[in-house]
Amino acid sequence: ITNTNVNNDLTVISNGNTSKVNMNGVLVDKNRNITNINDLNILGSFFAPNIPKSWCRFNNTSSTISVTAKFNVDTVVYNSFSNQYTINFIKPMGTTEYGVIINCSNNNSQSPLTPRIGQDIIRTTTSVTIVLINSSGEMLTDFPEGVTVTVYSLT
Repeated sequence: ITNTNVNNDLTVISNGNTSKVNMNGVLVDKNRNITNINDLNILGSFFAPNIPKSWCRFNNTSSTISVTAKFNVDTVVYNSFSNQYTINFIKPMGTTEYGVIINCSNNNSQSPLTPRIGQDIIRTTTSVTIVLINSSGEMLTDFPEGVTVTVYSLT
């Protein structure tokens, strides 16, 4: 199949209820469901409502932040006066109505292990600021075990 006008899209339609369009073994049905994909390589970003818009994993030892993994995160900045962490996004969120999930590791801590809680306290389109506290509500200054922050947004 050749599109003679290079500035127009090529449209292939299968009109049957159960028929599919076959492109090198990848099948697309009339409802736009894609099947028969072994590997999917995307050079750019893949954005969908059920995919995190941003995430990172970092630790803090003596006010030194080490980011060990990240997506759509430029920097993680620690404010030692307020014990707040600001995570700056590369691509801004479309709204401040996004969800933030914070997981605090306990894998290297000494017994007895106490719950550690992360809370988002300031959300902007370009960053989120979080605090880490223990079960008594005291701010945690060092966090060598690691923190994972994941952001979900519909926009």
